Amino acid sequence: KQIMTHSSEFYKFHRTRKMEISKFARSVRDHVTMMQRKKEKGAVNEEKARITALKANDMQAYTQLVQETRNERLKFLLDKTDSYIHQISGLLQDQHADADGTK
Repeated sequence: KQIMTHSSEFYKFHRTRKMEISKFARSVRDHVTMMQRKKEKGAVNEEKARITALKANDMQAYTQLVQETRNERLKFLLDKTDSYIHQISGLLQDQHADADGTK
């Protein structure tokens, strides 16, 4: 009789323990999933803000938003574009100065 009682208590204990562990694992999984969704949603919102600033032709705000993100490719492209714009504006100023000097 004691063996049967011990056996049933043993199974009951381990069954409840297994259920507790599975509940905990499910809550951890749900938490990780929620955090991933939140991160993805934040990234989408940042992307929308960058696109909105770009569409509004607000380069200062766009540059600030790009600097806040950790997207190295965007930063590289933006820096290259700025250097080309400065180079072209310098060439245009030289050309205007040459055109004014020859007149």
